[in-house]
Amino acid sequence: MVRNFIALYAVFMLTACSGAPVLSPSPAQMSPEYLCSRSFFADHGNTPFSAASIELRFERDSTYSAEISFGDHGPTLTGKYVLTGGALTLYIDDDARRQLKTMADVNLSPMRDWLFKKGILRNDPSSLTYSRFLQFDDGSRFYDEKSSPGKEGTAVTIGKLPAVLMGMKQGKANTAVKFRERPDVKAKEIHLDQSPMEPLRAIPANTELSVLARTANRAKVQRWENYWYYVEIPGRYGYTRGWMFAEFVDLK
Repeated sequence: MVRNFIALYAVFMLTACSGAPVLSPSPAQMSPEYLCSRSFFADHGNTPFSAASIELRFERDSTYSAEISFGDHGPTLTGKYVLTGGALTLYIDDDARRQLKTMADVNLSPMRDWLFKKGILRNDPSSLTYSRFLQFDDGSRFYDEKSSPGKEGTAVTIGKLPAVLMGMKQGKANTAVKFRERPDVKAKEIHLDQSPMEPLRAIPANTELSVLARTANRAKVQRWENYWYYVEIPGRYGYTRGWMFAEFVDLK
């Protein structure tokens, strides 16, 4: 019986990425087939190596690529991935090691042969963005681009502020509007570094954005009474999150 189990397991591992039909993984399980069928993006709020963005892609020959961007430059690292006991480790190949030696942005020990290790699949319905993600032992999160957003209407806390998820609704600024660190007209402004000349002091009209959450209660600003939105805006050096008054955002 043990011999039959081992044989069946070997057939599964050989066929999982070969195009043969396999069972879809559950939210708490990981398989080569699952990894090969989607991309994973680093948490925009806490990207490893202080990068602007990192995208992981997995191939059918047990290799992966990690496309790292620092805004105006960045390498694509490659190597082998290994699944052991449901945990994922990304090993670095010789080419990646040579690239890392020339990069001041990514400071890894010369003795380290992995990029990320002990990754497991997590599901979080209260996530600000996608609900399913890979979480590695250093806390790094890489979100499954095909998973659903965190459930709209879920109560969450952002900083120490009570908020409500908006399900990653897409929208745009309907006028030039201030972008702030907290939902308050007196809060510090966030100036986006969208231009090599100087940071933007206001978000231009028609700027595309994702609405991640809103305040739990409405607030009065001048003649309007509305929520504050916690939004994410793509920029030259990655994504920036902050607060914007809902009166100046049109949802799609």
